[in-house]
Amino acid sequence: MSQTLQKDICGMHAPSTQASDVNCPCLQEYLPPEVQYACLYWVQHLQQSGPQASLNVEAYQFLRAYLLHWLEALGWMGKISEGIQAILALEAHVWDTESSDWHVFIHNITRFVLYNRSAIEQAPLQVYCSALVFAPENSIIRRTFEQCIPDWITLKPKVQRNWNAALQTLEGHTGGVTSVAFSPDGRQV
Repeated sequence: MSQTLQKDICGMHAPSTQASDVNCPCLQEYLPPEVQYACLYWVQHLQQSGPQASLNVEAYQFLRAYLLHWLEALGWMGKISEGIQAILALEAHVWDTESSDWHVFIHNITRFVLYNRSAIEQAPLQVYCSALVFAPENSIIRRTFEQCIPDWITLKPKVQRNWNAALQTLEGHTGGVTSVAFSPDGRQV
């Protein structure tokens, strides 16, 4: 993946390009099946290889360099949900390691993706624009990838310094929500 994934992998240039506007043959050209497979299943392969510290270091280094490109690719593939599941699985996997930097980084990835899920699903190049620009000033993701914000964004909005309590805004209902129920383990609404 590190040899294939790059910013604007499909050559769309316009950050407003909708994922639905990219046809399948074009997607196959820029993201061949083996790359799509790797994007979807690399975390599962990492988990199955056991708790090897060297693999955790490689995963950490990969995400510090290619996180936004990976999320963009998942957006073009229409697989952000699978990416979120992979990140949550990775978050559970890294609790077996002793690196607090790794824990904090993966937790920030979780917050970032859940907060920007809708934008990345609709227009994957927004991962470099609105997703980064509106990320909290002190978030690790914003600080790590700030150089990826396009130069044409000259005035950045004033944003909160840290993540707020909201993990994600639930969409898809037409009327007001009057009640919700949580699963017994508290993982699902």
